[in-house]
Amino acid sequence: MYSRAFKTTTLAFLFCLGAASGEEIKVMTSGAFTAAYRELIPQFERATANKVVTSYGASMGNAPDSIPMRLERGEAADIVILARPALDELVNQGKVLSGSRVDLVRSSIGMAVRAGARKPDISTVEALKHTLLEAKSIAVSDSASGVYLSTDLFPRLGIAGKSKRIASEPVGAVVARGDAEIGFQQISELLPVPGIDYVGPLPPEVQKVTVFSAGVATGSRAPDAARALIQFLASPSAIPTIVKSGLEPVTAHGPTGNSTLTIPPVKASIKLDQQAIDITLWGSASPTPSAAFALALTIDLGDFQEHLTPVLSAQLNRTDHCGDRLVVERAAITPSAPGSLLTANVNFERFGCVKAFGKQISKRLVGGHAVIEVNLMPEVEGNDISITAEVRKIDADGSLGEVLRSDSVGDSIRDKIAESVESAIRKLTDLKSTLPAAMGKAVTIQSVQFADGGAGRLYLTIAADVRLPADQLLRAVGQ
Repeated sequence: MYSRAFKTTTLAFLFCLGAASGEEIKVMTSGAFTAAYRELIPQFERATANKVVTSYGASMGNAPDSIPMRLERGEAADIVILARPALDELVNQGKVLSGSRVDLVRSSIGMAVRAGARKPDISTVEALKHTLLEAKSIAVSDSASGVYLSTDLFPRLGIAGKSKRIASEPVGAVVARGDAEIGFQQISELLPVPGIDYVGPLPPEVQKVTVFSAGVATGSRAPDAARALIQFLASPSAIPTIVKSGLEPVTAHGPTGNSTLTIPPVKASIKLDQQAIDITLWGSASPTPSAAFALALTIDLGDFQEHLTPVLSAQLNRTDHCGDRLVVERAAITPSAPGSLLTANVNFERFGCVKAFGKQISKRLVGGHAVIEVNLMPEVEGNDISITAEVRKIDADGSLGEVLRSDSVGDSIRDKIAESVESAIRKLTDLKSTLPAAMGKAVTIQSVQFADGGAGRLYLTIAADVRLPADQLLRAVGQ
């Protein structure tokens, strides 16, 4: 739903900026914005021919690689991206140009545990306090979120002195190694870390939302190019990437008035024929003139793509001593919005049996390798997603090709592929189990389509309505 429109908008936006091309822009950015930043910068570079050189560090603290310490040492920079209070302090110190600040995103704090570990309850303040008291070790960052937790929230909850501040390393990496039982950091900094499971955000009553902002460094050698990059990062073109990374664009503050509520990424692992498939869902909810909110949801099905062969094999493979034998050797699915194209490399054999001398003799009648291409189109059926399949092409030589094209076998394989993919998609996109309970029960799907998430990664985008009062929707998203 986002991909085509925003790719076009991005190019048009950058063209309109009219920034000088071929310049080098030096950026210092803090961790909270890193995941979105790394995906957005190549778009900017391709469109402007500018080169962006990036260094990373915390918004505050005395670690040698923190942004304030880098600037104190005189390291060159054109742009700094960090927590707004820290940026304002740099303005006061004369290290960032006054009036250049642009607020980019709102970032919330979340908790993670080591992958596979039990996920403690932190949905209420009392549950959070219990989890903190029970934890053997707690890691927090050495930046904005860690300062708030260790000097404000934890002492209020009676947990003073139990946490360890982590400098120059993601908190998630410490948790993944087992050096801390639980870890807290900006959600966008936890989500990309392998080896951990994201548990959820802090309860709304104690959540600390930090605004991350960008500013032009004093003494920048490319101030116009720097301002153009900041404009791009704050533009509507960047919103889908920002939302996907677990951040909220500053333009979206909640389900009131005409503003939009961001649904942060929700990760889930779903079993398909004993194969665990990981998905990530994110999106937004916008008010409408009616009582409903309009949902724009995106589901990342990249892991389903990677495991398509075993999933299809479990459904399609068959062996009949006196009939047809089918083996799926390799399968791939690529987005072709609004549908997708599934390509299956199969080995097909047909055997016939006769009785002779009291024995049943099996004889191979036809067989060989074939490539079957099937167009898949998602549709809404009731409040479920269905898949319509149409054979696009069958590549097979000689008599095998004739059997697959003219026999019911080709239709049977097509139908089996459609049934298998439909069953998988329904399980992977079951909003009642993926979204918070109150929200999932109130969703009505309006339209659905496949989309290219970049480099051929399969996304499914869903337009839906959710009928909930604004306060209930806000609480549901906070879960």
